[in-house]
Amino acid sequence: MKNRTLGILAMLGAPFLGIELLLQHQAHTQDMRLAGLMGMPYALGWLGCIWALYRLEAAGSSRNGQAILTIMLFLLSMANAWNIYAAIDPTANTIVYRIMDICWPASNLFMVVVGVAVMRANYWADWRKYVPLAVGFWLPLSVISSLVLGYESMASVLVCSLYSMIMWTLLGYTIYSTDDSSIQTLSL
Repeated sequence: MKNRTLGILAMLGAPFLGIELLLQHQAHTQDMRLAGLMGMPYALGWLGCIWALYRLEAAGSSRNGQAILTIMLFLLSMANAWNIYAAIDPTANTIVYRIMDICWPASNLFMVVVGVAVMRANYWADWRKYVPLAVGFWLPLSVISSLVLGYESMASVLVCSLYSMIMWTLLGYTIYSTDDSSIQTLSL
């Protein structure tokens, strides 16, 4: 799949987490089926971006750079498997369900590692090299905004939602605006 296609899919999926957070806040509930359904397009777009970073060797062509992106692909695949599980059985309480659920915060935290690797590899010489790291700051920013503004406050939900929508859209645009001609023929 071409970078332009992956970027478009990511930009289309980017708002879904923010929308889900706003809907959950308005309903004053945590609907796991809604989280799973809204998480699927969001995660698929994110997965596409990481796959493009892998093909571009944007985290470096070294074994470490590629391993970082492979780990990220695994975490996001497991997180998206949770989305499917949650959409089908939102009240599940199995060990598999819980392990897959842990992959959501793990993938958000690991995005900081991805961002640092992309910055250090210096694949892009412009603003795009900072976007994966900025995406990685979503979870820390969400925790801080919840502590400062209040866990259930609309202000905190807006900060988290808007940051998510903007950063994942920028990640999609970063991939969209990158020429396919530099892609290496790679396989996992």
